[in-house]
Amino acid sequence: MRLPSTLFLTVWLCVVTSAEELQVNPLGRASTNSYTSIKDALKAAKPGDTLVLFPGTHKEQVVINKDSITFRGLQDPSADLKPGTNDVSIEYGSHDKKEDDDSATLLLDASNFRAYNINITNTYSSSNTASPAISNLGDNNAFYTCGIHGKQGTFYAHKGSLFVSRSYIEGTVDVIYGRNGNAWFQGVKVGALRKGGTLTAQGREASGDDGWFVFEKGKLAIAKKADSGTKGSVYLGRPWGDYARTVFQNSNLGDVATEAGWQLYTSAQSTKNILFGEYSNTNADGPRVSWAKSMGNAEKITNVLPKYNEWVDAGFIGVSYPV
Repeated sequence: MRLPSTLFLTVWLCVVTSAEELQVNPLGRASTNSYTSIKDALKAAKPGDTLVLFPGTHKEQVVINKDSITFRGLQDPSADLKPGTNDVSIEYGSHDKKEDDDSATLLLDASNFRAYNINITNTYSSSNTASPAISNLGDNNAFYTCGIHGKQGTFYAHKGSLFVSRSYIEGTVDVIYGRNGNAWFQGVKVGALRKGGTLTAQGREASGDDGWFVFEKGKLAIAKKADSGTKGSVYLGRPWGDYARTVFQNSNLGDVATEAGWQLYTSAQSTKNILFGEYSNTNADGPRVSWAKSMGNAEKITNVLPKYNEWVDAGFIGVSYPV
């Protein structure tokens, strides 16, 4: 039998890497994919993996520097749950005098992150300096049914794109702040802790820059440990930059805000290019400052997050805060 003089062998090697669930149990390691700290689990994680956080308080500072990581509590992700029912917390107390990002309990230096049913707190005791619970630097990051707690500067939307839904955010001054972050807050409840405090400080500095805060179907409330006299004294926001953009629409403002509604960051600040708007809100009586805008139409999510439908969990689009 004569064999072919030349034999061609083609081998196709296909490597499939599947996403995994890694458990984080601070009480002890139970299996190969179980860790006692979030930090150790993140070292082992690959893009696309999910970290399942066991009930309890995880006392550590967390930095996400890998794309497409998901955090979730043991409860199934659900738009029907309230942040107050979460049984998983990440807590850390820090303030860095140089960079606010470095003091965040959770720093997102990556994209396509999701968190479900997690409470995140910066426990730093002073309320006179920014100490974020969350700082965002990446794109397409989202928080669902989360409780986010701090004092000044609780949520730092530094840059990138964010979608936050059915969550609770609490603080004293500039509770939600940032320069170039484009953030849509869907059905989010904001709790005010300080009399005369400010809920937002959007810091867009030029017409060509990114920078948006929009609150849709949200709710304002007085936090449980708020100063006496807080109701009716709080400002919806102040412009950290001269091109700031912040809108509250279709929301229940809970008679939390002062009649003026908005406050300047500095007394000599120009208001020519500031957009501080309101549309179809309830419990929002009072003559606003002259440079605020009563809008004729609601702001569209596509103006803030143009491709939101490619990365936002569809079950949390268009929802209100749970009753």
